[in-house]
Amino acid sequence: MSSKIYCMRNYLSVFIIIIGTLLVLYLSWVSSPKIGGNPLVPNWIAMWVDAYYFDAIRTAVPMIFLGGMSGLLIVFNNLNMKWWWLAWGLLSLLVCIAEIGQFLRPLRSFDSMDILWGSVGSALGLLMVYVIRELTTLKK
Repeated sequence: MSSKIYCMRNYLSVFIIIIGTLLVLYLSWVSSPKIGGNPLVPNWIAMWVDAYYFDAIRTAVPMIFLGGMSGLLIVFNNLNMKWWWLAWGLLSLLVCIAEIGQFLRPLRSFDSMDILWGSVGSALGLLMVYVIRELTTLKK
């Protein structure tokens, strides 16, 4: 693969991870936990997220995406196992920071289950990429 494509792929992955991180922090720190009126969130996602039934696990969804993107970055750069654990730790730290920031916002409250669900979502995203990488490597 040419080095230009390699660099662009890495830059794009890092850019998407940064945007995803900023979105997680922004949506965690808006004043209201109901995000239906937020212009950055499409209506079909807002209806799902704001439904009471999904209130407990909604933190996991963006973290699955960020975990998957982080896993792709690790695979693209052929990094070893410690990077998988480091990525999971950093994504879990992101969820902790987002939850701690909710102490300072009106109508928001700290919820340790959000940290658990966010960490589980991160692990799931990373695990999906890891398993796909392992399965494709076995076929070779």
